[in-house]
Amino acid sequence: MQWLLIAAAVFLVAIQIPGPAGPRLFGTISTALTALVIPVAIGIAILRHHLYGVNVIVRRSMVYGSLTVLLLGVYLAAVQLLSHLVSGRTAAPVAAGLVAVLFSPLRYWLQRSADRLFYGDRGDPYSVLTRLGRNLEMPADPAGALETVAGTVASALRVPYVAVALPGDPPDRPTAARGAPAAGGYQARLVCQGLDVGRLVVSYRTGTSRFSRSERRLLDDLARQTAVTARSAVLFRDLVRSREGLVTTREEERRRIRRDLHDGLGPALAGVAFGLEAARNLLTEDPAGAEEMLRQLKAETRRSIAEIRRIAHDLRPPALDELGLVKAVEEYAVRVTAGERSLTVNVSVPVPLPDLPAAVEVAAYRIAVEAVTNAARHAGAANCGAEFRHGDGELRVTVKDDGTGIGSDARPGVGLTAMAERATELGGTLTVAARPAGGTALVARLPLAGPS
Repeated sequence: MQWLLIAAAVFLVAIQIPGPAGPRLFGTISTALTALVIPVAIGIAILRHHLYGVNVIVRRSMVYGSLTVLLLGVYLAAVQLLSHLVSGRTAAPVAAGLVAVLFSPLRYWLQRSADRLFYGDRGDPYSVLTRLGRNLEMPADPAGALETVAGTVASALRVPYVAVALPGDPPDRPTAARGAPAAGGYQARLVCQGLDVGRLVVSYRTGTSRFSRSERRLLDDLARQTAVTARSAVLFRDLVRSREGLVTTREEERRRIRRDLHDGLGPALAGVAFGLEAARNLLTEDPAGAEEMLRQLKAETRRSIAEIRRIAHDLRPPALDELGLVKAVEEYAVRVTAGERSLTVNVSVPVPLPDLPAAVEVAAYRIAVEAVTNAARHAGAANCGAEFRHGDGELRVTVKDDGTGIGSDARPGVGLTAMAERATELGGTLTVAARPAGGTALVARLPLAGPS
């Protein structure tokens, strides 16, 4: 409307200014040129800003204008051709009949062409779904596949903006997008296997405020087909983050071991070597001093051995290699109950366990030990039971106690967080819940094959 108002103001000002003296033709031409600003402004308003939803008018004008021209051309050509073959009176009715036969298919074809020009393939949902499926067959990573989805939907439906947003994406930075964001749009949920894995966001066309019912139905169908790809993208992103976490953890562990060896064992062993050299020098001149020095070196060597054992224990508990998983947990329970006389810990294995992967064995041991420790130190429990059961390709660790339980609003501490991380990094799960009769039940499910 501003374009139109500006043009009207220019025209009104122009006609009020007296023109130069001269031929009347010059004034007429200048007035006509000034008046052209109004239709130019109207054209800008219509073509650029879609004033008054003029798409419908333009589309119908294109259809019926083209139809009229084509049918008139067919009629004249038919009359001209038939006039040489039949009498003049017969040519016109035959040509009119030909026009009548061609009217419906021509109108349908022109209507489809005009709709495709303004609205894409919304009238042919099968074509859109087929194109999307064909494009997704192209080899690409999940993020690239989502970019393909956004591009396909944008080009197929002639919309200004399409985005695929996954959980955790910032509002202004979706995983995949095509076009420039516009105010207002339709959002279709991406649901795969009952999980909400994102949203398909499609902006309205310029000059419109909604999609038709058939278009919304088509977008919902596209969302269903996109949901599997979005789920793959979420899993791929989680896998990348998990790998980055594993690499970071491994490097941090290496740094810690290097620091322990360099700052602890290194100087200690170097000191032992220097002490042995000094003791050798004193052996003939001061046997008593050499003996005392050797006694000190013996104590230092024992401390170094204890440090080596501590480092090895941090890498893998020695009790697992010496006793096995179940016996190691029982041995730890004996140490715990020795200080907590009111607590009884029972470790059970309904079915003998098979040979477990090293990572699963360590995780099960750490989780069970931490759960028993919590029952002893924080829950005030009198009885605690730890059960190890395998089946369906997983090891299930269950620890139950009859202590004070865990509140619904309790925040997980360092111990629970560490247990959850150990289960997650193996592709398993950890659940902690209050028991109806009082106390806490912890269940860890650890896949024996590791994360897939």
